[in-house]
Amino acid sequence: VPLVFASISNSVASVRSRKRAGKIMGTTVLTFVVTGAVAAVIMFIVMKLVPPVLEPWTDMATEAIGEHASLADMIVNFFTDDFVGLLSRSAMLPLIVFSILFGFATNLVGGPDHVIGKFLDGLTEVMMAFVKIITYYAPIAFFALFADLVATYGSSVASAYGRAMVVDYPLCFIYIFTAFPLFAYIGGGRHGIKTMFQHI
Repeated sequence: VPLVFASISNSVASVRSRKRAGKIMGTTVLTFVVTGAVAAVIMFIVMKLVPPVLEPWTDMATEAIGEHASLADMIVNFFTDDFVGLLSRSAMLPLIVFSILFGFATNLVGGPDHVIGKFLDGLTEVMMAFVKIITYYAPIAFFALFADLVATYGSSVASAYGRAMVVDYPLCFIYIFTAFPLFAYIGGGRHGIKTMFQHI
């Protein structure tokens, strides 16, 4: 969450042209919504065709599922949330909208030369270093999590995870070489595709 906030706000705040900053703001939101919808539809279809869980979740308490939200409520919740809710991973789109607006507002009061602009630039550098540190220890955390799952639920958890990975990994691989190049082409033409594969 802090990385998303810092990087997006800093990117918009650093743009010298306010017109360009506004274009970036609109394009970012539109891109996130469209690409998220495409990925969700593809995954929904595949999960219907190849369910990752063979046993139905009949034992789940109905209270744990919650009530269905209307389409209008879901659209509103995409863009609005309590301020405290922005600190949650579940409110990623509202966080992105907030970050873009915050960066745009920073741009209006001086951009990268303003004290907040400099703070966002420094915060982005710190968060990138923070992610680098976490990346070193992620395998240890994954091992500990999976070891605890096997100890708690037995070896059956491995087969359940295995089935999910057999479905998910190839699909992600296909998505990287089909949808990602398409999005990169829309954003930057052939140069966009080349740049994406150089840095992916």
